[in-house]
Amino acid sequence: MHPCLEIPELVENIVSQLGQDPEKNLGSLAALARTARVLQDAALDALWRTQSSVLNVLRCMPSDLFEDVLVDGVLTSLTPRRIILASDWNKIYSYAARVKTFIAHPKDGLSGTHIFQILSLSLPNDYIYPNLTDLYWTDREDGLPLIRPLLGPKITQITVRCSAPLHLSLLSLLPERCPSLEDLTIDFPDRETMAGWTSNAHSLFDFVQELCCITRVQMDIMDMVALKHIGRLPRLEVLHAEGLPDDLLTSRTAQKSLFPSLRHLHSKDSSIASVTRLVTLCSATLESLTVDCESYAPPKSIKRLLAALESHHSSLTDLEIKCSNDGADGSHANGSLTQMAQAWPHLQGLVITGLESTVAFHCPNLERLEMEVDTTDIAHFISAVFPNLRSVKTAFDAKPSAANEASEEEQTKLKYRRGWKEVRMYLPVLAKVRAEERRWAQMAMVESPSPVTEPGVV
Repeated sequence: MHPCLEIPELVENIVSQLGQDPEKNLGSLAALARTARVLQDAALDALWRTQSSVLNVLRCMPSDLFEDVLVDGVLTSLTPRRIILASDWNKIYSYAARVKTFIAHPKDGLSGTHIFQILSLSLPNDYIYPNLTDLYWTDREDGLPLIRPLLGPKITQITVRCSAPLHLSLLSLLPERCPSLEDLTIDFPDRETMAGWTSNAHSLFDFVQELCCITRVQMDIMDMVALKHIGRLPRLEVLHAEGLPDDLLTSRTAQKSLFPSLRHLHSKDSSIASVTRLVTLCSATLESLTVDCESYAPPKSIKRLLAALESHHSSLTDLEIKCSNDGADGSHANGSLTQMAQAWPHLQGLVITGLESTVAFHCPNLERLEMEVDTTDIAHFISAVFPNLRSVKTAFDAKPSAANEASEEEQTKLKYRRGWKEVRMYLPVLAKVRAEERRWAQMAMVESPSPVTEPGVV
């Protein structure tokens, strides 16, 4: 063996190249694991790092333990031939300990629940993967109850889908089973279904306050009760709140009483008024705010939101406001936005849609900018930077072939092509205007010469 392969970092680098796409390089990783002992551990780690089924680890148990259940030649489940002994688990832990991420697959060959129930009763440590850190359980049709054998003490991130009130009771196990949990995403069904079991959720949401290590939460906020539970998490830094409740507006909760450590707030499918109220409840200063509101947002609501952000002026670095102006005049909110921007010296990212704004001119540290502007605004901006420019070409100028003309991509390009065509119409006119401005400025200088100072007079 070459001496270079005795360097652990070099071996890890070689294996990491194959591990970037383990499914594609499955055969290569397996061959590498059998080549030499110095390569074995790194190759096995890459092979087992991400799993989508418990089937692979069960195949490592004694061959006389399970019998395959086939339906039309397809494996659907496993049936135990005998009782599962503690010694049956000894072999699999050398492999199960290598699993770091579990992404549940809807068709993993184990559609029945009984195999998970059997595993739950026979597991020596109550969980299959002792070093699991990331768990995603959103696509399984047989539901959340099967997740229990996967809940281990080293999990830091969980994404689950709750499709029935009973599933929330399983979430109450998280503080005890996953004490290191930092990132929690709960995907609920549609809000109409969710409203039917809100009353059952109040007591169950008590578990959230026991998650002392949580730094990020993403979920639909059912009502003010659920929001208060989440708002009392001492280390919560990132909140993705979808569908903020209407009772947030009528809540008598004192301002600056929740979210002591919140730094990043992202809200979707919520009214601007609800987001404004939530901002006023944050006792910490925000570094970023994202508001994605598809409905129409009145300029007065935008102005109130910006006023609420005034207390965060020293820390705010990223701001995104996406809403529909519905053809309304946004100048009322635009003036307030420009005024507020002058107090945001650290703003680095700005996304404004549905509003017209010149706020970028007041943010010297801006690194990322997204704005909705019309073609006259673009032409005016280009003319201000390049006063003699009379034409412009873009990548959208090339006409599509007849075969691709109806594709969605080409339709998008067509939209931009029409917009830039209008810009080209304005540029020659604006170039003449700039020339007139320069001529007037020169004439003004000739007509108003600088005063001559007499010798000896200061």
